[in-house]
Amino acid sequence: VLPGGAAAIRQPWRMAVAWLLDSCGPAVAADLGGRLDGRADTLVALLGGSRESMPVTTSVGRLFDAVGAIVCRRRSVSYEGQVAVELEALAGRVPPGHVAPYPMDLSSLDGELVMAPTPMVVAAVADLAEGRPRPEIAAAFHEGIAAGAVDAAADLAAMRSLSTVVLTGGVFQNARLSELVEAGLSGHGLEVLVHRTVPPNDGGISIGQGAIAAARSAG
Repeated sequence: VLPGGAAAIRQPWRMAVAWLLDSCGPAVAADLGGRLDGRADTLVALLGGSRESMPVTTSVGRLFDAVGAIVCRRRSVSYEGQVAVELEALAGRVPPGHVAPYPMDLSSLDGELVMAPTPMVVAAVADLAEGRPRPEIAAAFHEGIAAGAVDAAADLAAMRSLSTVVLTGGVFQNARLSELVEAGLSGHGLEVLVHRTVPPNDGGISIGQGAIAAARSAG
């Protein structure tokens, strides 16, 4: 759970610093973050204090912003989702399945399944330091997110005797990720439902709100 908000979306270096701090510690966050923006050390100091007054997010989109900023060296963006688009394009230079996925931790907290991508950030930083090609890092990140999502969904489906999984949310505008997750879930014998007419991102929210309002009016 890390700082979010509009500023983090427009300036993905902020999310990069937050995830680096959480995953790799203050020294790495200040170093790699400082290569993106000179204010990184100040942000590290702020994040090291109390976070009670900070907006937080568990959004996968913000994780894409963070890793994309690090891998693509992107400090700021001119439109929402730009870093994720660039990271997907970079991964597209590597065929699916040609790199091992970065690890994703799955655990249980208060009876809820928790996906923790910290090991993925650590692995990406280590690979960058060793000079691994950035397209391979981007591809391994996509593979890791997909593998973690497949494992989590398959486990939950088995626990609850479900046979159908719905893929929704803005992150599934990412064609590579969507294809990897859909293929993985199908391999578990699960039926996978994806968006066809209504978009999976915020554009679908208003349609759902309208459906709820219509149902309440009819009732």
